[in-house]
Amino acid sequence: SRSRALAKVAATSGSQALEADALHFQTDVWGSLTVLVGLAVVWAGRQWGVAWLFLADALAAILVAAIVLVVGGRLGKRAVDALLDRAPLDLMARLRAAVKSVPDIQGPVELRARRAGSRLFVDAAVSIGRGASFEGAHAVVDQVEERIRTVAPEASIVIHAEPWRTANESLGEAIRLIVSRHAAGAHDIFIHETGGRPGVDLHLEVPGDMTLAEAHALTEMIEADLRREIPGVGPVHIHVDPLRSPSEGSIRADGEAGSVAARLRRLALSIPGIHDCSHISVRQVGGRTWIACQCAMDGSLSVAEAHELGLELERQARRKIPGLDRVSVHAEPAQP
Repeated sequence: SRSRALAKVAATSGSQALEADALHFQTDVWGSLTVLVGLAVVWAGRQWGVAWLFLADALAAILVAAIVLVVGGRLGKRAVDALLDRAPLDLMARLRAAVKSVPDIQGPVELRARRAGSRLFVDAAVSIGRGASFEGAHAVVDQVEERIRTVAPEASIVIHAEPWRTANESLGEAIRLIVSRHAAGAHDIFIHETGGRPGVDLHLEVPGDMTLAEAHALTEMIEADLRREIPGVGPVHIHVDPLRSPSEGSIRADGEAGSVAARLRRLALSIPGIHDCSHISVRQVGGRTWIACQCAMDGSLSVAEAHELGLELERQARRKIPGLDRVSVHAEPAQP
């Protein structure tokens, strides 16, 4: 029928005007059938002499009006919702459930959906742990988009990620994030308790050509942020370290380099827990000596224990090898 054809095209195209036209024909059909039934009942009342059956005509008129009002009201509500950028409640509930099913969504979710013809537009603001990398946050956004498409495959989707402080964020992670906001780095973060309050000592990495006044102003801003975001924090001590730019050095191939390497190997083997020292390279960088080596250690050692052995080798090398600026020790499990 014409109404079915119009309804099919309206569903395919998402056109509310065509849907209204289809409903117009449908209400005509149902209204005509209702009127015919009412007339038939009135005729029967006259034939049988039943007076109350004459009310069927009025009841049919009321029923036709009700059909028009209900159908028109529903269509009108959908049209007004579209004009006001309002999506159906059941659709919003399914979209929200789909977004919240992503494991890495940490905080509140804000959603907005609207239709324009046959197209559905979905905007979402999701909260992701503020310690996540840019790549990690992008992966979470991709997961959110995939979940939304399981509910609305045809949707045009825009997702905005908001940083969120998670409940399990450690104090050290919070400190690193605060420092990173100021385009600086931090290492050797030490958290201790002073008078029942957490105290913080850290080394701040800044460009070597930064002036002392600029570095001091930076430390003041970082300390202010730490005190604002970490309630009850105690003393804060920030040591400024110059961030060294990447340098190119030449490998020393003279007899002195061989002597330095042999001396380092002897020092390494004298430390209990270091089984071997190999791949020793000696470089001259800006008139300073840098040494890199690989040390074999027991594979059952913890990372902290292996690190301490490397530090011990570094301490002894600095004491016994003149002019040594940097020692890089790479720990490897000893081969059986």
